[in-house]
Amino acid sequence: MRLRPGDTLIPAHGETPAYVLRISPKAASVRLVVTPREGLVVIVPKALAGFDPTPALLARRDWIEASLAHFAEQGARFALSPAERLPEHVAFSATGEAWHVEYALSPGRAASARVSRDALQVRGDSRDPESQVAALHRWLQRAAALRLPPLLASHAERTGLVPSAVGVRGQRLRWGGCSAQGTVTLNRLLLFLEPPLVNAAMLHELAHLSVGDHSPRFWTELEKIDPDCRAHHDALAEAWRNVPAWAEP
Repeated sequence: MRLRPGDTLIPAHGETPAYVLRISPKAASVRLVVTPREGLVVIVPKALAGFDPTPALLARRDWIEASLAHFAEQGARFALSPAERLPEHVAFSATGEAWHVEYALSPGRAASARVSRDALQVRGDSRDPESQVAALHRWLQRAAALRLPPLLASHAERTGLVPSAVGVRGQRLRWGGCSAQGTVTLNRLLLFLEPPLVNAAMLHELAHLSVGDHSPRFWTELEKIDPDCRAHHDALAEAWRNVPAWAEP
């Protein structure tokens, strides 16, 4: 389990499982999140720092147990060696694209990955699978930088919420971000999500151009451009399971 600065690990007690307590100045309400790397995280607004989450934990015990069990199974993939992580196929659910992966031995040359016809070709030394995974990451970054910003631009044009700049990078726990300067950052892993969730993640960040925090006013603004934002928010919290092991930053 990985902790951020300021996090507190609360041990299991009675019927409540162990969890990470995170005080957030941006949170507008108490939220429960389960991630493969952190387990159960209870996010509490700074104004409610003394809040006791026990009733909320008990009320959602079935969901928590199911989520933890799922990620316990998924967790094994994060312990895979680089060689075991190398994929045979790559599919972008966001765009409907898919490729068979071909590995070509190229001793003494830096590993590389590129699409040739209908195949994704990875060249490099098979004795150094870590460099092959790194080459796939670089290819994924290039692919995301080509595909995601135009999608965001279409939403920006439709909503009138236009960022000052757009960036793409790999992130482990966030699908995107919006800075105080109006820069929207998109997670390249969005390529592995279905279009409705990709759209929802982008609209969420565009709404932050109007309201920077997660206050009730933010959700009111977001609902204007994404009426199903609450359901999408919950679905995005679970969507990390769709990310293949090799693509993890």
